Formats: sequence, C-alpha cells, structure tokens
Amino acid sequence: MKKVLATVLALVMALGLCTTSWAASEYAPLPDAVDGVITLTENVAIPVNKQVIIPEGTAITLKLNGKSLTVDEDCGIYVKGSLTIEGEGTITASKTPIKIDGGSLTLNSGKIVSTGDYGTYALNGGSVTVNGGEIESKWAALSGNNTTGTMNFEINGGSLTAKEGPAIYMPNQVKLT
Repeated sequence: MKKVLATVLALVMALGLCTTSWAASEYAPLPDAVDGVITLTENVAIPVNKQVIIPEGTAITLKLNGKSLTVDEDCGIYVKGSLTIEGEGTITASKTPIKIDGGSLTLNSGKIVSTGDYGTYALNGGSVTVNGGEIESKWAALSGNNTTGTMNFEINGGSLTAKEGPAIYMPNQVKLT
C-alpha cells in the first residue's frame, strides 16, 4: 500500500511541474481553430496576464459571429503571423487590444474598441489593413512608434475614430495607402 501511495504522490508532484498547455486550446480562452478559422460561439474574455498569440507563419481568421471578445490584458492579442477579423461583433479593451509585431491584421468587419488607449499597435514592419468595420479608441485607432520599427497601414473602407488625437499615429518610416 505504501508503494502505491508513494507512486501516486510522485505522479501528482510530476504533473505539478508540467505546463497545462496540453489541456487547453492552442488559442485559449478562444475556441479551437478549425482549418485556420476560430468562430466565437459565446462571449469570451482574455484575462489579465494572458495573451492569445498568432505565431509567425500562421494565418487565422477570427469570426466574431455576433459575439463580444473582451481583452483585459494590454496587447492581449499578439500577432506575429496573420489575423483576419470578420463578422458582426465587438472586441473591447481598456488598453490596446491588438499588437501586430511583424505580422498582419486585416479587419473586414466587426468593431474594435479601446476605451483608454490605442485601437491597434503595429511595430517591426507590422501591417494593418482596414477593408471594413470600425476601430474606435481613446488615442489613435491605428498606431505605432518611431522607436519600435516600421509600420504599414492600408485603408480601403471602414471607420477609424479617435476620441482624443489623430485617428492614425505613425511617426516613423511608414507606408500609408
């Protein structure tokens, strides 16, 4: 009996050393991606101290599906690959919800709202294309910084609104079309 208890205790201790990524979706707390598409089926929140990362070389389409995605972490969606947002629904945050670090973000529809910061932040050659939808923020809806590399913005439609300041802030070597 002591051997069994010792073995169980050793297994419990060993599991405590493991990460829990095997138990969670790759994009948790978002639903699993199916053929590169994540479809919200309920309202979801990305909590503080959690980031959803779109890795380099990965293309994801996020279908809002009439739902809301609350981003409680600053830059809670971190894009190094490619993220396309479509469908009715809203992504809300009190900070900057999406950081595009060398990757690309395409907004086809839906709404991104930041009540206390930038709508998006692009750096290191990151690009944002707005084909439709809305980005509303306290500061610039599309932003970057001259200390974090180049940024590229393409506006084909949609709406950009900043409550305080310019809708587009790009103080660096940039491309705006």
